[in-house]
Amino acid sequence: MQSTPLYRTAKGEAYVGNSLELLAELPDNCIDLVMTSPPLHFDAKRVTAMLRRQSTSSGLRAYS
Repeated sequence: MQSTPLYRTAKGEAYVGNSLELLAELPDNCIDLVMTSPPLHFDAKRVTAMLRRQSTSSGLRAYS
């Protein structure tokens, strides 16, 4: 890869950047597994509560 990893360990490397650009640097057929996790904030109740707080604090009417 052309990009420099943020850090390296015996188990691999971590890169920070635009994922499409980083993936384009990889050779074909070099990935066996891609594991991701959902965003930590992706909880419908929390997101709804946050949006309500933001809309009321900015003077907008909160939705139901």
